[in-house]
Amino acid sequence: WPCKPGFTMNASDPRESEDESGAIEDKIQKCSQELLGFVAQAQEDLRQQRATWLRELESERKKLRDEYEAKHLALERRERELERIAESMKRYDGQMNDVVSVNVGGEIFGVKRSTLCIFEDTYLAHLFSGRWDENIERDQCGNYFLDFDPETFRVVVNFLRDKRIETPDHPAVMGSVSSDKQEHFANLLDFLGIREYVEIASDSELPRVAQADCPKASSSSWWSAVAPPAIQRSLARPLSRELAPKEHGERGSRSPSDSAPVQPATRSTPYLWSSERSSSDLPRAAASTRKPAAWSRNGKHPHLVIQEDSSECFCPDTRIYGGSAAVRANRAYTSGSHFWQIEVLEASDLSYIGFVAHGWDAFCDPVGQSALSWGVAADGSIWWENKQVGKLPRSFAAGSAVGLVVDLDNPKRLCHVVIDGHRYPEVFAELPSKVYPAVSNRRAPARYKLVCDLPPPHSLLSGAVAAAWQQREQTE
Repeated sequence: WPCKPGFTMNASDPRESEDESGAIEDKIQKCSQELLGFVAQAQEDLRQQRATWLRELESERKKLRDEYEAKHLALERRERELERIAESMKRYDGQMNDVVSVNVGGEIFGVKRSTLCIFEDTYLAHLFSGRWDENIERDQCGNYFLDFDPETFRVVVNFLRDKRIETPDHPAVMGSVSSDKQEHFANLLDFLGIREYVEIASDSELPRVAQADCPKASSSSWWSAVAPPAIQRSLARPLSRELAPKEHGERGSRSPSDSAPVQPATRSTPYLWSSERSSSDLPRAAASTRKPAAWSRNGKHPHLVIQEDSSECFCPDTRIYGGSAAVRANRAYTSGSHFWQIEVLEASDLSYIGFVAHGWDAFCDPVGQSALSWGVAADGSIWWENKQVGKLPRSFAAGSAVGLVVDLDNPKRLCHVVIDGHRYPEVFAELPSKVYPAVSNRRAPARYKLVCDLPPPHSLLSGAVAAAWQQREQTE
């Protein structure tokens, strides 16, 4: 092989090549072992993670299966109970003119069933509606037995009899009882649930029937807390909406206007339309002799708490009951223009404020998400009979004041909403014949205060109605 001058080719040492080859093989072997170890560890981690996920999935599956079975059984029991109640209602529907014999404290009263049931949303009416006859205690002769003072009960029965034949010029008048039985008489009115329909003028005057609406309902109310156990179990939740009476013509809602909201004055307390506002659009509320509206102790969720003065209510945490807690006012508006305000003292996860119609009894559903109810949620969404029909550009929370103005003499029967001074006209239309203020929580606790009979903002009323309010306020 020819080579360049001076070039010398050195032959490699075979031992050095063998050493280098062996070192490379060692590195390859080491890397392979490390890689195999890494893969094995990753596979083991994946197996453990998979096993953990499978255990969690199985646990969740079992939990859901148990919950489903429990709810399915509860629904079956509820369905059977509703069928029994519906059958009972049909069976006793034609017996309202029956004469029932009631042993009250040893004295026998013969009274028509319809007389005892004249105020249908009361404990007395539910007790003798015919659905619970088998649960009422009886004496040895088979007469219904009530452990009340007979003299005091006679006054109540005579009042109910007079109520059936009263006229606008001659309303039914509650009789008097002796001074030593006044306290028992007051307790009896509360227990029977008819105090709401009786207005006490003064300590020296006879009780007289209030000239307010006497709402009727078809299902359970506050009295379920003191009813016999069998009645309590069947009325742990309201009756189905299919059994609730409906009013004709109770339809309609309108989307909120896009008009610019009015900014409220800067305040450290909840916004109130009152004499603190100097604008002529917000006149001072006139004194009224009419009994003010308050939260109803009859038309509410069994666990909802009403304060002593009945203006504040507390909705408890209802997650354990699987629903909400709702309440309505004890007085309905039927005509004229009215403005009431709800002060949100404590807000729920989603509070609802609005109104309900005659016949509403969905105490376990949010206001607006049940039949015969209209409501605005804390996020501004507008609800009518379980349908969302719009959304306001403003929400409310704890510390807010939400007002509702109803113009019931307007042919459209309108409702306007005021949230912290921001006005939204014609949110609802075609209001029902009777309008009861109402509120509810969703799941978390909530607390509300009801302030009624405030002077409505004139800008939300029609010209003639606003002029009438101005003239009335100037006169007063």
